[in-house]
Amino acid sequence: MSEPNDPVQERSRFLPMLMATLAAGVFCLFMILITGGFFFYVVAAVLGLILLGMFHYAVWGRAMDQEAAAERQRQEMLDKAKDTLDKGKTWTYRR
Repeated sequence: MSEPNDPVQERSRFLPMLMATLAAGVFCLFMILITGGFFFYVVAAVLGLILLGMFHYAVWGRAMDQEAAAERQRQEMLDKAKDTLDKGKTWTYRR
């Protein structure tokens, strides 16, 4: 089993991502040149939507995630307390 921060695995993920980014950049540049600059507005709109999504997560998503984590922690504590009480009831009634 490999260690979590294995440099070989990190490089094996980095190179495909770098190549895909370069290919996407060349494709966008090619499309901007071919369409006379119109594709620039398409790229700008996509980047704007990505930034809007990141802003939305920063404002709402992170707060909701932290709230859900607190609720999950409370529920785990209640479940643990219930299990502790249930373990003490191993006896039965005899008639």
